[in-house]
Amino acid sequence: MWSKAKNLGPTINTRYWESQPFLATDNETLYYSSERSGGQGGRDIWTSSLGKTGWTKPKNLGPTINTKSNE
Repeated sequence: MWSKAKNLGPTINTRYWESQPFLATDNETLYYSSERSGGQGGRDIWTSSLGKTGWTKPKNLGPTINTKSNE
């Protein structure tokens, strides 16, 4: 059963466009698309892990996954 969507806090939800979240089957790894700075191009795929104190600093999946265009 789905629950209501909730903001994941400033580590994940920034002033930039962020969308298309996917939570891996381990329920601790989040993948999503974002226009945040530090990416390869437009909208890149980023990942973050759920730790004891919340979500870790997102990591860009790099040029093997992301291009200069939108993912």
